[in-house]
Amino acid sequence: MKRLLCSAVILLMMMPIHHRAHAEEVVPVLSKAEIQIVTNDDHYTVIEQIQLGDIQENHIEVGHTLSKLADNGLSDISFTSDGKDIQPTIENGDLLDKYMLELPRTEQGTADYTIEYTVPRSDQHFDIPLFVPDIAAVDAERNVHLQFEAPEGMEIQKNSFPNIVKGGQQTAEKHMTNIPSKVSYVFADKTIYFHSYNIVSFIALFALLILLVSWGAVEVRKSKGRDR
Repeated sequence: MKRLLCSAVILLMMMPIHHRAHAEEVVPVLSKAEIQIVTNDDHYTVIEQIQLGDIQENHIEVGHTLSKLADNGLSDISFTSDGKDIQPTIENGDLLDKYMLELPRTEQGTADYTIEYTVPRSDQHFDIPLFVPDIAAVDAERNVHLQFEAPEGMEIQKNSFPNIVKGGQQTAEKHMTNIPSKVSYVFADKTIYFHSYNIVSFIALFALLILLVSWGAVEVRKSKGRDR
């Protein structure tokens, strides 16, 4: 009888857990994104190829935020999926604009689409806004691939964002976990050594040196105090 009662209690305890596991909602995720940015004479051409996964319905409505940076002036904006144009619903804000897209689901349970647009280019202004879907990326997966191409004869500087490991190149690539709201690839006709990246690095090293010297001085005083 005791065994039967214990079995019944265990079964009752497991039932809610089993129910919750089945009732858990499958949430769409950002599976991957290929973002290519090419610099032209007076503008940047941006192409975002995005894939969303774990889509359950035949269609999914997804919001995309776009930061309002200085002199945005985006033009030639197009949204396509499976070769068909998609007309967005736009909500304008003070700092952000939101583009709502209704995307079709593929047989593989994904939503694949492309966003293409141009951004005006001006001297000493390198910020480029990106469309960011309101969908979380797969945890810890660097499935966002950024490619940037500077003009012929120009070198990408180390004070760019996202950060680059090696400067002095015409092209740059970066694998990230999420799509950033903007990129800022700084380029010039030669490598610039005195810029914000180096200044911040120098300040950090100087602060570390002061900390080590202060710590060393304190330890020396403690040692002298113990020797007395």
